[in-house]
This record gives sequence, structure tokens and C-alpha cells, in this order.
Amino acid sequence: MVGGGGLYHRSQEFTAPTVATVTGFDPFFGFFPVNVAANQVLASYSVNKPGFNVGVGVGLGTKWNAKFFAEARYTGCLSAIIIRIFCR
Repeated sequence: MVGGGGLYHRSQEFTAPTVATVTGFDPFFGFFPVNVAANQVLASYSVNKPGFNVGVGVGLGTKWNAKFFAEARYTGCLSAIIIRIFCR
């Protein structure tokens, strides 16, 4: 069983695709302008919130010395249930 609390920082950006012009260099042609794809940030938002999480996990061994683990965790700030399954 696992649990705890902390401070969560969430940030979000709304972007739109755009084209940026940069200077390229070629040893034969020299310097020249090049158009490349880029993202323009239209708006951004960030917030700090206190939060908590609780979870439970289980581990199972096999006769080949492999161990399987499964874990489920609820994060209160994000209102999300995270499920992980892995082998070691």
C-alpha cells in the first residue's frame, strides 16, 4: 500500500502551427534562408495545487525467477486512476 501528499504543478499551452525562417549554411552555396515548421504559443496556463495519492500493488513470482507486478493508484489533484503492470 502506498500513499502521500504533495504540491502538483500543472501547465497547459495552446499552440498553432506556423512557419519560422532561419538561416541555413551550405559550404557550396553559403548562407541562405530556410523555412521550418514551428509552433506558436497562443495562450498558456499554469497552476499549483495541493494533492494526494493512494494506491495498492501486488507482486507475483514465477518458477523462472521472473516477478510480475501490478499497481493501481488514484491521484486526487488530477482526478485520475493510473494502472501499471510490469515484469522484473
